[in-house]
Amino acid sequence: MSNIQDITSLSDLLTTSPNQPSETDASRSLRLDKAKIEKSAGDLSELSALRVEGEQSTRVITDQTSTSKILDLALDSQFSDPDPSALDSTYMDTLLAKQSIKLNLNTQRNELLRKRTSLQTQVDDLRIKQKRLNDKRQQVLAKQKLDQLLEQNNTDNRPQRSFSTNDDDTILKQLHVLPSTDWSQRLVQIRRFFSRIEIDRIDTSNHYDRNTLVRTIEFRIIVRMLFRFPVKLLINTKDDSLSEIIINESNIPSPLIITLNMLSPSFTNVLMNNYIPRKKINLVFCGLSSLANLLHTRIAILYRLINKFSKYLVGINLSKLLEKEELDNIFAILKTVDTLNFQFEVDKKIHKVRLQWEIKLFDLVTAECESQLELSIMDDVGYVFPDINNLFLKLVRQNGVEQSFETIIETTYKIVAT
Repeated sequence: MSNIQDITSLSDLLTTSPNQPSETDASRSLRLDKAKIEKSAGDLSELSALRVEGEQSTRVITDQTSTSKILDLALDSQFSDPDPSALDSTYMDTLLAKQSIKLNLNTQRNELLRKRTSLQTQVDDLRIKQKRLNDKRQQVLAKQKLDQLLEQNNTDNRPQRSFSTNDDDTILKQLHVLPSTDWSQRLVQIRRFFSRIEIDRIDTSNHYDRNTLVRTIEFRIIVRMLFRFPVKLLINTKDDSLSEIIINESNIPSPLIITLNMLSPSFTNVLMNNYIPRKKINLVFCGLSSLANLLHTRIAILYRLINKFSKYLVGINLSKLLEKEELDNIFAILKTVDTLNFQFEVDKKIHKVRLQWEIKLFDLVTAECESQLELSIMDDVGYVFPDINNLFLKLVRQNGVEQSFETIIETTYKIVAT
C-alpha cells in the first residue's frame, strides 16, 4: 500500500516539476521515467495479483478455521458430558409420555372389563332363557306325547262309531278322554294311591238288560281290622260308563252301614245319599281312605292314653279289655270308641276330664275327613273350667293330641304319665 502511494507521488512530482530540462535531455529523461513507470506498473500489477491471492488465501484459511470450529463444536457436543438441565427436561418428557400411554392403556383395560362384564351378564341371561325354553319345550313334548298316547289308547280300545248330525252329544261322547277300560287293572292300581284299602275277589260277568249289554264287576273293599264290604259296579258297554254302584242290595241297613255310621255319621250320610247314588266311585275310595287313616291315628293315640292314665280311667274298664296286646283285639274294641273319661283329685275335689274325638266329613268335593276334638274339665259341683278346650286345641296344632293332653294333665294335677 505504501509503495503504490509512493509511485503515485513520484508521477505527480514528475508531471509537476518546475525545472524543465532541455528537449533532448527531456526526451531521454522521459524515456527513462517511462521505463521506470512501466516497471513500477508491472510491479504494481504483480503486487495487486499478490494482494488478491493473499486475500483469497486469507478467505480460504478463514473458511477452514470456521469449519474447524464448527466440527470442534459438533465433536464437543457429541463427546462432552450432557447438560443436566437438558437431561432433566428429556427425562420428564419421556416420563410424561409413558404416563400418558399408561393412562390410555388403563382406560382401554377398564373399557374392556366393562364390556366383558356386560357380555357375561348377557350370557347368563341367555342361559337362563335357554333353560326356560328347554323346560317349556319338554313340557310341550310331554303333553304332546301324553295326548298321543291317550288318543292311541282310545283308538285301540274303543270301536269306531259313525257320527250322527242329529245328536248334539255325539261329538262330546266320542272325543272325551276316559281312564283305561281295563277295570281289573284299575282296581289293582288303587293300592298305589290308597295304601290302607285292598281289593279282593274281583269277578266280572256280562248280562243283557233291556237289549243292552251290561258288564258287572264285583269285588270287596277291605280296610284291615276296621271293615270290609262287597261292591258291585254295573258298566254300560256302549260307552264304558258307570251305570250304578251297589253296596246294599236290600232295603234293610246292613251291619256294614251300621258300623260306618258308628265310625263317622257325617261321612256315612254323604256316602249313602250322594256318592253312591250319583256314581262317584272316586269319592267313595277317597272318603274311605281318609276315614281309615284317621281311625288308625285315633285308635293308636287313645290306646296309649289309656295305658298311661289307666288308674284314672272311669266308665268301661278298657284297660282289662286291652290286656291282650293283639292288634285285632285292640282295633275291634277301640274302633268305635270316640270318648275317654278320666277322674282326678285335687285339693280333695274331684275333677272329671272328658276327651272326645269324632271324625267328620270335612270337604264334600274331595271326600276328605277331619278330626273334631273337644276337652272339658268339670268339678264335683258341676263347674266347667272355661277356655280349657281353646287352650287344648292350640296345643294340638303345635304338639299333637297325645302330648297336649299330657301337658294339661301334668300342669293341672301334677301327674306325670307313666
